[in-house]
Amino acid sequence: MKPTLICPVRVAATAVLFGLLLIVTAGVRPAMAEAAFRPPAVPLVTSDPFLSIWSEADRLTDAPTRHWTRHEHALVSLIRVDGRAYRLMGTDPGTVPALPQVGLEVKPTRTIYDFDDGHIHVTLAFMTPALPNDLEAMALPLSYINWTVSSVDGKSHAIALYASASSQLVVNNTSEKVEWAREPAGNLTALRIGTQEQPILGSSGDDHRINWGYAYLAAAAEQAKAIVGAQQDLVGAFVARGELPAQDDTRMPRAVSDNQPVMAFLFDLGQVDAKPVARQVILAYDEVYAIKYFGRKLRPYWRRNGATPAQMLQQAAGDYAGLLKRCSEFDEQLMGDARRVGGEKYARICALAYRECAAACGLAADANKQPLYFTKENTSNGDIATVDVFFPMAPQWILLLPSPWDRIHLSRLD
Repeated sequence: MKPTLICPVRVAATAVLFGLLLIVTAGVRPAMAEAAFRPPAVPLVTSDPFLSIWSEADRLTDAPTRHWTRHEHALVSLIRVDGRAYRLMGTDPGTVPALPQVGLEVKPTRTIYDFDDGHIHVTLAFMTPALPNDLEAMALPLSYINWTVSSVDGKSHAIALYASASSQLVVNNTSEKVEWAREPAGNLTALRIGTQEQPILGSSGDDHRINWGYAYLAAAAEQAKAIVGAQQDLVGAFVARGELPAQDDTRMPRAVSDNQPVMAFLFDLGQVDAKPVARQVILAYDEVYAIKYFGRKLRPYWRRNGATPAQMLQQAAGDYAGLLKRCSEFDEQLMGDARRVGGEKYARICALAYRECAAACGLAADANKQPLYFTKENTSNGDIATVDVFFPMAPQWILLLPSPWDRIHLSRLD
């Protein structure tokens, strides 16, 4: 089945076990002293154990982003301000300075970074709609990545943004060959990349990354220029000229280690003043099949009624505003409950634990299109749904089940 999260999930899930039970059973406790919070790994794109990308650095620009197995799954973001380039995410290229990071918040469904150099302010937000009372939203195999840019010095600035996702996301090792294409998706431009061989459900284990299915990067066609090409070529063109090559790279299939192919978008924001300007990409993964279960290949839950990736992406783009509102409300409610019983520091730990536990699970559909929620073993032997993994996070799901009857039913299970 699927790998899960990096090792801190056990620690964080244990916080759920002892902490979320307090929300259910305890009265208000004295607030803990507020302190700086730096997670051992910051959740970025945390859809499920295969689409699971984290930052293990103090600042988003201090290290490449990584899969939970600590292999690079590079997401890169750059910004050009009045012709000068800065890094917002990742270390590539090392010759380009980082825009100063001034803030980080980790919430149950969102991670929010802030950057500011006294001239412009950038908010870079990652949202995974892991809403426990909405399986349609929770099953979406994607995360939204949003940039909001404004001037803070009273002047207008010429702004352009670059964002890319590496072909590393679709291979178990970088010697595997990949292919890419564009896929029609309504008013979106959708780029797609996957392995040439497509060994669906062909391997499993802990130190393992998916090498079947396809990664997608999508954005509004009218707002962005899209390209698939070699990372160094694309980054170099953006840094030097604020441009991207005119055509997709056609040298394929080729190994990820061979002049690493990436999917990229360029957003030209024009002159930006104090009024914020926002742009978005959707990073998604179509696994095609999620698990081989008692000899039967099962679809991911979002695919159970025949939805295509293009349909899923279009609906996700249209639903973003509503999902953002609901995610914000859920984040505030869960953190508010945690804050009342344990203070601010405890609330932050609970938010991180929620992200880690949700990302450790995969949602498949059985033969009757009913949901099956699998929890994957953590760096031991590749098992799924083992008691030692599920037990620490069980209070989280018992607390958040949509009906009191479900909570009573589960609480009586041995």
